[in-house]
Amino acid sequence: MNFLYQASLCVLPSTPFLSRYYVTQMKEVAMKNVVRLDKEIKRTICKGCCGVLVPGWSSTVRVEPRRQSHVVVKCASCGTVKRFNNQVRNKKQNRRKREELTRQMQDLNETTSNSLGDDSMKLANPKGEITQLDG
Repeated sequence: MNFLYQASLCVLPSTPFLSRYYVTQMKEVAMKNVVRLDKEIKRTICKGCCGVLVPGWSSTVRVEPRRQSHVVVKCASCGTVKRFNNQVRNKKQNRRKREELTRQMQDLNETTSNSLGDDSMKLANPKGEITQLDG
């Protein structure tokens, strides 16, 4: 299943429909073998079109401070919106969570920039701002 996910990331810029097919196959294999997908992988897959959600490339990411603080990820191809709670109980947990999210975003940015192989691309940083990367 990991191979199908990595293959879908690699072919995303050139053939998005093939990327969606690989994700669909990965989900079918997981259901057939009664295996749960990792939470981090599930968060990067659109429920509407089965596309891979790469911040700044195939999705937009923003932080909404209303009511409870949450992260909103919107798919660029079908418009499906995913929301993830960002509420933490105390300052120490808040700092740890922020550091963890920062690490995850950096890992995701490194992974996507390596797998997409584009010289220049826009990616979201942990604050939800879009930044320009030159490779």
